[in-house]
Amino acid sequence: MSSYTYEEEFKKADFNSTPLAKGEYEACTFENCRLNEADLTEMKFIECSFIECDLSNAKVSKSLFQEVKS
Repeated sequence: MSSYTYEEEFKKADFNSTPLAKGEYEACTFENCRLNEADLTEMKFIECSFIECDLSNAKVSKSLFQEVKS
């Protein structure tokens, strides 16, 4: 089951060791988060901000990034 997260802030989170819940994220802020090697397959990020995050090698197959900021 997919989740919906709205206007939440994630700071210094390591989503490699604790995966981000599958679902849709809208107007969320990710700051100094580790998303490298994270499985973001089929997830949606709408109007989210990624500030100083590491997304290298993240799996983004069938993912949606709409109006995101970095």
